Amino acid sequence: MLAFCPSCGNLLMMERDVPNNKFSCRACPYVYYIEQKITFRVFPRLKEVDHIVGGAESWENVDSTDAVCPKCSYHRAYFTQMQTRSADEPMTIFYKCCQPTCRSGHSNPLEILQFHLFVLNLPQNTVEGILHTLTKGLILN
Repeated sequence: MLAFCPSCGNLLMMERDVPNNKFSCRACPYVYYIEQKITFRVFPRLKEVDHIVGGAESWENVDSTDAVCPKCSYHRAYFTQMQTRSADEPMTIFYKCCQPTCRSGHSNPLEILQFHLFVLNLPQNTVEGILHTLTKGLILN
């Protein structure tokens, strides 16, 4: 939270005092004592794969590969690549199931990992073991 001094307009800095916390101005003697603690968290919503890669039209002329969808077990998936990080990092690959009734997109890192593990045709118990080791107590939806 940003707070500004009502006297001079400078940014108020938070100071931790022994009995209580306060905002104080470094340019003038203004002090605002904090009476109660207020906290809030904002969790950003993850975007759908279509929003990231440019909408539904961007999937019209993409290649497909032999892969098993982790949601519906269909054997084909569309894929596209996009540079989402700096140029010295590898491109991000986005997948979308070819099954018209599923069409699930995989942009969540755990879903992408699960998808790649299925592409490698690893035994199911190996895939589950790797996912369990990497998540260690996280709840997967």
